[in-house]
Amino acid sequence: MKRSFLTILLGLCYFTLSAQNEVSFEAFVDAKKIVADSYFEVSFTLKNAEGDQFRPPSFRDFIVVAGPSRSMRRSIINGQRSMEMGFSYTLQPRKTGRFTIGSASITVDGKNYKSEPVTLEVVEGRTSAASEEQAFFVRAVPSTAEAYIGQQINLNYKLFTTVDIESYNIIEESDYPGFYAEDLTRFETRTTKEIVDRVQYVSRTLKSVALYPQQAGKLTVDPMQLQLGVVIEDDRRPGNFFFSRPVKRVPTSTPPIELFVKPLPPNPPVTFTGAVGRYSMNSRVSRSTITTDDVLSVVLTITGTGDVKRVQAPELIVDEAFEVYDPNVKEESTFELSGEVKGRKSFEYLLVPKKPGQYKIRPAFSYFDPETGEYATIENSVYDITIKQGTQAASPAISNLEKLEEDYLHPIKTTAKLKKGGTPFWGSDLFWILYILPILGMLGIAGYRQIRKRRLDVDPVLLRRKQAEKVARKRLETANTFLTENKARQFYDEISKAMIGYVCNKLNMPLSAISKDNVKSELEKLEVAPDSVDRFMKILHNCEMALFAGKDNAEAMQETYDNTLQVLAGIETKIK
Repeated sequence: MKRSFLTILLGLCYFTLSAQNEVSFEAFVDAKKIVADSYFEVSFTLKNAEGDQFRPPSFRDFIVVAGPSRSMRRSIINGQRSMEMGFSYTLQPRKTGRFTIGSASITVDGKNYKSEPVTLEVVEGRTSAASEEQAFFVRAVPSTAEAYIGQQINLNYKLFTTVDIESYNIIEESDYPGFYAEDLTRFETRTTKEIVDRVQYVSRTLKSVALYPQQAGKLTVDPMQLQLGVVIEDDRRPGNFFFSRPVKRVPTSTPPIELFVKPLPPNPPVTFTGAVGRYSMNSRVSRSTITTDDVLSVVLTITGTGDVKRVQAPELIVDEAFEVYDPNVKEESTFELSGEVKGRKSFEYLLVPKKPGQYKIRPAFSYFDPETGEYATIENSVYDITIKQGTQAASPAISNLEKLEEDYLHPIKTTAKLKKGGTPFWGSDLFWILYILPILGMLGIAGYRQIRKRRLDVDPVLLRRKQAEKVARKRLETANTFLTENKARQFYDEISKAMIGYVCNKLNMPLSAISKDNVKSELEKLEVAPDSVDRFMKILHNCEMALFAGKDNAEAMQETYDNTLQVLAGIETKIK
């Protein structure tokens, strides 16, 4: 019995896993276009299964530099198990032209899976930049340069480089005037190869934002200010265990970009309420047979890729046999899927029947599709409703309205009774309050000026040093919030800003003058213990690595937070 129960349980787990995770076999190339004499990587990934008898395609137009490299990864996210099995090759093209890498195949439980062919273009060019200024740059790349009001635009901030970039830090971001902006947390972070001005760069998306235009015309996205950690290849100075590679911090910014926003076409359908994008609609009714004593509920659920906050309840067109109340919003939520922000919104309509009979309800929803440039209307369901006579002669809504009029609406009075007023204003409580208020206001202004004068007399350098720990602890409180929400990138960014800001305030140094070497030497001049200095530098390095590599280990985040509190407290005690 135990063996049978175990077999059934394992079978149910297998079928549950199979139903949740579909098996797929895909090919991926880290470049769509490369220059001759360069290298690229092609990989074949089997998801949610373990296969055998892998057969690669023919690489007759390429030189196999390395491979196949095999990898296996298993993960559990929100209780769902998944696994990936990968095979990768490093290839070098033999000549220029446009080439197609054929399908690879693999066998899973006796079933053969094939990947789709991938196309690659090889052109003449070079793999290094002509000058140091062209060796790396960051650009804001929108998914489209023209859009309609309310249409979703994905804006990717991409790093292009021919040198080794160890880390990056976003200093200031655009306010996105004219847009509603929402950060994307799930976007493609793999590095790819791209050609810009005949130079081959390695590119990676650093940040992705979903923008929704709120007005028509030309809208400008202001530059993003960043700081890049560029590895100095020619510097041979020895480093310690954690900082074996010297890094130069270089400020950079993205060029501003202009987006053209078009207004929506005139004469929209009656059921259009502002939805722009690609949408679907589901509807349901509470019952198909009711009486004149009942209330009928109709729920419309709208799902799509546009700005769901702009979507209002469409007009529900029904027969005069129903009295329709104003709808209410039951649900409004957003989620990310395949690199896009999707939204879901549900509306509930309450209908009160007035008379018996057979009627039809046809819920409809209209939206504007930017791809076609036209309005589209969804009418996917028709409901046959049977209304029977209830026990009451009139519907509950009408009876309640009559009762409301009887209780609260009284006839207009044609006569009025007058009575003598109260005490005069002169000498009343209100008179004395208004008399004293200006005096108190003048005293308050004088006191404020004295306090402000005392603050201006304080040495700003001394004040900045005294408030260094307070400012750092405020940033750590923000970092603790990100730690609780498991937002790794924001957490490490806030920890890094807290550490660097503490040093800037304590040593009265501008942000541009900060580097790992002078931070360490300045802390040593303040007679901070060597182990505290090393721990401080290690935390700063870990934050830089986590920001660049995208680490999201909860244990490591908690350890970094605890170490930061201890190190800052130790340094502050020593300095005092």
